[in-house]
This record gives sequence, structure tokens and C-alpha cells, in this order.
Amino acid sequence: MTTLDTANQLGFFTLDLEVNPLFASMPEEVREEVKEAIIKCKDLRDLTPGDYIRITYGEHFSREGIFVLSGPRVSVEGTHYFFEEWMPRYNGKGKERVMEKRGFVDFTNNVRAEVEIITKGYKPDYKLDDPDTIYSKLVEKLKAVPFADRIKTYRDFCKSYPHCEVEWSKLLSAMWDKAILAATTPDEVEAEIMDKKHKHGYEYNSSVKSFLTYVFKNVEPSKRHDYITGFFWSSNWFDSATVTGTKSLSHFNNKSMLVSSYAELLKVTDNKKVFDKIFDNWGVTAEPIDVSVLERDYVSLNTSLDETGLWLKKSLAEQM
Repeated sequence: MTTLDTANQLGFFTLDLEVNPLFASMPEEVREEVKEAIIKCKDLRDLTPGDYIRITYGEHFSREGIFVLSGPRVSVEGTHYFFEEWMPRYNGKGKERVMEKRGFVDFTNNVRAEVEIITKGYKPDYKLDDPDTIYSKLVEKLKAVPFADRIKTYRDFCKSYPHCEVEWSKLLSAMWDKAILAATTPDEVEAEIMDKKHKHGYEYNSSVKSFLTYVFKNVEPSKRHDYITGFFWSSNWFDSATVTGTKSLSHFNNKSMLVSSYAELLKVTDNKKVFDKIFDNWGVTAEPIDVSVLERDYVSLNTSLDETGLWLKKSLAEQM
């Protein structure tokens, strides 16, 4: 086996991504020959997970790391390519040089970028964590910080994976929904929302306030969430039997990142102040709804003309 073949087998880097001593000790002419073996990647489809690559942006700026995967990017058309960036860091008084992971980068659409494969198949079995491992890691991270810091902790955690890619975005989003419940107790949520320094808050009209009071007093705690997410209200009353088209109505949204935690507290609290405070934080969305949908699936809870209108799902109204 020639010196060049040996270098190609071992790669230019050791396992900690330091320059391979074999390469450093080669005669200059041999090193130049080895450098020429670097593959200029003209078609990104030639990349395989585990390749150690360098991406050069113009003349004086480059990044290196391990190619991870290709796939669709959230809200962006086409196939995108992601690599795990590594950068040198100097550690301690002796300035020991170590390579540090810097997150995942999409390097697809930069027209100035030149991609080179430094070591083909540097980590041929390169794999990201499986879902069970991700879940365990995330729960551990969330439990280690106060409830108020858990959204930020989650977002920082996502940077450990190619979270801009569609499938990974879906996976991490679903993982949050499970992990926040596993990491959080209703007592933690209550302590946070009842803190006197807490500044969030909404003002609701009289119909909504009355409905919330009804839910607290009369609805079985385990079913409260269904009622809270099953009604709409308007700031101006209108008769759904005579008005056609669409109408912008408000409702408690079911999409914010902490809704599931509020819902768990909703199920167990018997304190009206805590119950009301939940809705200072829940979040409200106003969006158009077709009046024909209201007529078909909802019933009006207003008994007389006033300044507001309120509609509840028929299946729930029948239980009142």
C-alpha cells in the first residue's frame, strides 16, 4: 500500500478531528499529492452521511464538519443539505486545541459556497439519536430548569439536531408535547402563574367571564379542557341564523407551547383565583369562521341581545 493510499484510508484527521500525524510528517510533495485527492463536490447528491466536508464561502471564510442528511426544509421548497459544524476551541492555560460541535447548518442555497469532501466516509455509520434517547435527554434538560425557562431550554436543545428539516422539526415538536408534561407538575405551573411578578393578563367580556365561572362550578374537572377549547365568542353580538358568510370570532387557542401544562392544572385546581389566572396566560386567537359551521356544529348561549355572542359545541351544550 502506498503512502497516499494509507493517507486515504486513515483520513486527514484522527478521531478527535486533529490533523493526522501521518499526514503532517509526509514530505511536502506527498502532502500536495494527498491534498489533490480532496474531492470537489459538484453535485451535493454525491454526499453520504458521515463524510467530513469543508464549505468555503468566498476566499477567506470556511466551515468544516460532518454531512448529516438531506431533506425538505420547513417552509422552503426543494431538497436541503445539512451538516454538523465543528470548530476548534482552545482549552485551559496550555491552550489545548479541541474540536467543538457548533450545531447544524443548512448549506444548500449559498451560491458562493464551494463544497469539498475532505474524508469520504469519515464516520460511515454516522447516526443521530433515536427518538427514545432524544426524549430522555429532553426531559432531563427540562427538569433541570425552572418552569419559566423551559421553552428557552427546549429551543436551545433543538439546536443539537437539524431542527430546520421537516421530519426533524415534526419529531422535535412532538417530543416537546410529551416531555413538557413529563417534566412539569401542576404545582410548578401554579407557582409560576400566581407569582406577583407575573405580568401577563387578558381582559374578557361579561359573557366569557360568566362562561368560565360556569365551567369552574359545574363541569367535572377532567372535562374542563373540552369546554374551554370548545367555544367561540364575539365582541359584537350577531344572529347566526340570519347572517351569512364568515365572522371573525375569538377562542382560547390550543397551540401555544404551554397549553398542555395549563390544561393539567385546569384538571386539578379547586381554587377560583388559580383557575382565573390560568386564562391570563392561556392565549386568545381571533380568526374567521364560516357561519354555516356555527349553525351546524354550535349553539348560541345568549338568551338576549347584548354586546356579545357566545357559541358552544352542540355535543357539550347538550350536557349542560
